[in-house]
Amino acid sequence: MRTFPKLSLAALVAAGGLAALAPAIGQDKPESILPPGFGEASPAAPAPSNAPTPAPAPRAGDPIPPTATIQPLPLPAPTDAATETPAPAATVDPAVLAQYEMPASARRSLDSIGPLGAGQGGIDADAFGTADGHYVERLMRHLTAPLPSRWMSILLRRALVSRVDTPRGVNGADFAAERGWLLLRMGESVAARAVVQGVDTDNYTPKLYQ
Repeated sequence: MRTFPKLSLAALVAAGGLAALAPAIGQDKPESILPPGFGEASPAAPAPSNAPTPAPAPRAGDPIPPTATIQPLPLPAPTDAATETPAPAATVDPAVLAQYEMPASARRSLDSIGPLGAGQGGIDADAFGTADGHYVERLMRHLTAPLPSRWMSILLRRALVSRVDTPRGVNGADFAAERGWLLLRMGESVAARAVVQGVDTDNYTPKLYQ
């Protein structure tokens, strides 16, 4: 039959092809046909180191470098003006200075002291007459205040704030101080201040500073 030779020839061709491929199949991996080194990645360059290079340690016997020395600033030279003694200031006589601070026309007399005149409801200026001033001061100093009677307190307050003549034998500033102390004990602080303010400051006595 003619088909048999064709089948036998095809079988032989197939068997020969398998035999030719057998060495390639038996290898672990296919053999590359590219030249050696082609397609391989180049080795990465080493990363630069950021660590500072340590300074060389000093060795025994090496000279120590000198350090910088700070020089102090020069002081200014003394001048002749600094050694000069200032001239003493001229002193002013207190009496002359008082005349400029308060002229004679504005000064108040110690012969009559008090904020309330006779025309304003006060008592007469000569109410004490010829009474001894020291005796009147002792009476005011030993008087018990406040008074038990309201009307007596009103009359005494009016007499103490009236513009009256200073009794004989006492200083007008001291007499004003005694009147102010009695008014304070009576609870009349405003009236006491008005009596004391009737004395000029240059005429103040130790009683007015108590």
